[in-house]
Amino acid sequence: MNRERNGILEREILKERVSKYSPFALIFVFLLVVVSWYLSNQPDNLETLIGVSTHHQALLHDEGHTLYLYVKLENRDKPVRVRLPKNIGINIGVKVKVNRVYGENSSYEKFVFISYVSDET
Repeated sequence: MNRERNGILEREILKERVSKYSPFALIFVFLLVVVSWYLSNQPDNLETLIGVSTHHQALLHDEGHTLYLYVKLENRDKPVRVRLPKNIGINIGVKVKVNRVYGENSSYEKFVFISYVSDET
């Protein structure tokens, strides 16, 4: 009879411990899944492309302005938008070297301005 009561008490204590720590385990598993998904979708490929600048756009905001240059690439129908650094001037109709940053398993891609390319070879 004593062993039976001890077994019942041990099961009750185990149930209490499981119910006490199970929310933390679920949160941990959820965070693990979210972090692994986030890391698997990070852009990890880089490709250097050359295109021709077509036009520009300036976005005004409280901190100043942001300049964007639109670059027409050979393999694209529409020009892509590239953010110009502050110390670079706007040149239209000039060849531009850009980096395309993209992920294999995601649709994310970003174009980063590298430099203007001179036609002298």
